[in-house]
Amino acid sequence: MLSDIAAYNFLEEKRAFTRDSATGKYRVDFAKVQAGMDSLSSRILTMQGNGDYDGLGVFQDQYGKISRQLQRDLDRLKAKKIPVDVVFQQGSGIIAPRP
Repeated sequence: MLSDIAAYNFLEEKRAFTRDSATGKYRVDFAKVQAGMDSLSSRILTMQGNGDYDGLGVFQDQYGKISRQLQRDLDRLKAKKIPVDVVFQQGSGIIAPRP
């Protein structure tokens, strides 16, 4: 979940989406999502490749927290029973169940 929150916050900083404060709805800018994901992937892969544990800590501190506004939005969705995560069940037992 931390990686989801970090990606959300990183993309929000890149203005890949905006939130309408009057309606609570989000609008996605797909071109900025693409550019933001490219930038995020580059940053993460560079930290991993360099073994930059300190940089990762700074990244987590900067992007790894749920804002109050996002938590309110998530709570609103939960109250309406709207799922916010897709969970993939995978593995050999799922693909080809054992007898």
